[in-house]
Amino acid sequence: DGACPVGIFETQAAAHLLFTTRDCLRADQSTCYDKTSKYYEVTHRGLDAIMLRFLQEVDMFAKLPDNLAWPNHTLYIDISMISPKDMYDGMKTLQSLFVQYMIARLERVKLIHTVLLVAT
Repeated sequence: DGACPVGIFETQAAAHLLFTTRDCLRADQSTCYDKTSKYYEVTHRGLDAIMLRFLQEVDMFAKLPDNLAWPNHTLYIDISMISPKDMYDGMKTLQSLFVQYMIARLERVKLIHTVLLVAT
């Protein structure tokens, strides 16, 4: 249903990555857009902004008449300039943060079980 796991918002790092970071999200920082690029603003506003922009542009591109829906269309170019690196690398980072969060939670459960086992 597209729901976001609640646990993702329990970490400051994930919330920062999604909503407040102004950093480039690419794994290879040397390929980040500079301030003169038209893609700089959208790629330095957090993962949420990148994903929303991607979804909006894909939706607009999908609604184009067939005679305009070509790879040289501005929308297609914009999608291809943002999603392969900025959004993908940001999603990989978010996934990693979520996995770290879940592992930490499971370690706490393991500790509780160990303490209960010893106590009984």
